[in-house]
Amino acid sequence: MINAGIFDSDIAVLRSGPEFSDGDIAAVVLDEDATLKRVFKTKLGLRLQAENPAYPDRLVDSEQIEKSFRLAGVLVGTIRCFT
Repeated sequence: MINAGIFDSDIAVLRSGPEFSDGDIAAVVLDEDATLKRVFKTKLGLRLQAENPAYPDRLVDSEQIEKSFRLAGVLVGTIRCFT
């Protein structure tokens, strides 16, 4: 999430719950892997956008959402750690 100013060892502060607005940065769990991404609704499901050019966007279709997707929370702040 370097383009969003979030770096390794920073602590993400989340508002828990499944609701988000397009473009929110959220902690999502997909196939038991957790990640922090910008989330956008699409006609076919969701688009998870990385804020690091080294990682491509990921499309999550309706079937995947039902089976293996969970929104853990929406980012409301970060705590910078200098260690």
